[in-house]
Amino acid sequence: YVFYGKITSVGAFKKKMEQPLIFTKEKYESVLSSLQPVYSLTKGLTNNALKKQLKSVLDEVSVNEFLPDELLANRNLLGFFDAIKGIHFPDSFDEFFSARKRLVYNEFLCFILEMERGKLEEEKVLNEFQLSKDDCYESCIENLPFELTEGQKTCLNDLKDDVSGKYVSQRLIQGDVGSGKTILAFLFMTLFVENNYQAAIMVPTEILAKQHYETFCSYIREFQLPFEACLLVGSMTAKEKREVYDKVSSDKPCYIIGTNALIQEKASYRSLALVITDEQHRFGVKQRDAFRKKGIHPFTVVMSATPIPRTLSMILYGDMNISVISDVPKNRLPIKNAVITKKELNNAYQLLYKEVERGHQGYVICPLVEASEKTESENVNDYGKKLCELFKNRIHIGILHGKMSAEEKQKGIGCFSFHHGGGSGGQCPKCNGDDNRRCQPFRLSCTSSASRTCGPRRFAELLYLRGCIQKRGAK
Repeated sequence: YVFYGKITSVGAFKKKMEQPLIFTKEKYESVLSSLQPVYSLTKGLTNNALKKQLKSVLDEVSVNEFLPDELLANRNLLGFFDAIKGIHFPDSFDEFFSARKRLVYNEFLCFILEMERGKLEEEKVLNEFQLSKDDCYESCIENLPFELTEGQKTCLNDLKDDVSGKYVSQRLIQGDVGSGKTILAFLFMTLFVENNYQAAIMVPTEILAKQHYETFCSYIREFQLPFEACLLVGSMTAKEKREVYDKVSSDKPCYIIGTNALIQEKASYRSLALVITDEQHRFGVKQRDAFRKKGIHPFTVVMSATPIPRTLSMILYGDMNISVISDVPKNRLPIKNAVITKKELNNAYQLLYKEVERGHQGYVICPLVEASEKTESENVNDYGKKLCELFKNRIHIGILHGKMSAEEKQKGIGCFSFHHGGGSGGQCPKCNGDDNRRCQPFRLSCTSSASRTCGPRRFAELLYLRGCIQKRGAK
């Protein structure tokens, strides 16, 4: 017989196999020569039990085809039921990939049909917003301490064309990290606020919301604008939230910055005419829709730094106008990326130490907060201790992660933004380096957004642990 299962240690010298599968030699060889499904499981459910149940169900039921035979032939697609059986119990890799192709086709077809249905049901709304004043808007642009890039100017012109149109519209602003989307959001919101309307921007994290709030307040002071900015996040006290609710429900125009607390039932707006969603990929469709419905047919802008091919963006955002900021400010130096192996870690540590010695900063991103038995990936707590031992407390090492309280997070990011090194998140003006501990667990949007924290007038090096190192450029 062949026993198959997880082996664990019992004491110093004994081993045991938990709930093994038992095969005859012939049965085991037949299993080895065939493809076996592996499922994501919950506690108390085994892969073998789930496989048996699914096999039993598929032997007893059938699923009706909903696509015409002509379409299946033209697209070279499997039948729906054959695809379901093929994805679970394929006889070959060819059958598995054919089954996957059909199921992927189903998802895209249903998604696009739903998008088209939404367009048909959503009637065009007349633009009743009167935006006759633009003195503050123009004054802000004229008094900026830098010149807007051509991409930013084009994007602003697109947005102004939208608000001067006959109907209320939606627009996607796509721009790489550092292309200047936040200043565009402030300027466009100013156009609405000076015309006695409210404008709101929703971001995914409290840290980013507070940083945006501080940035907007500094712009208001710098440009001497007679308006106020409001912050609404989940960690605020009930009293603080009531004060914000009173402000946004009053007749006073204002900039409103917050997290998904902006779409809670208690948040009621008097004249919300513009809603902006920053880092839109971090919000669900229903969240963005709920935000839009907080106003009376407001203009909608979503912003994204994640690279989206034009053909894909036309599918995902077919109901929106699209603007792309293809350039970055002239004084922003390019970010350099390198992939390193464990053997080259000392080089990365030396680079980090040298930059901190120069008065700059760096940070390390780990995929885990605490150690896990399921993976050997680095975790924040242990890695922080490791760096303290490595640098022998010659440089300050801070910790920042999602399980910390809001007060601890704000203290940590505030310390990093203005004084020390360590942690990650938001905008860090003096940050010169970023070390990503094993990049596989992170999505493209995460690794792309990592460089947002690096200062605009300094170089930055993003080091990804794995593969071969690329030559670093000079500062």
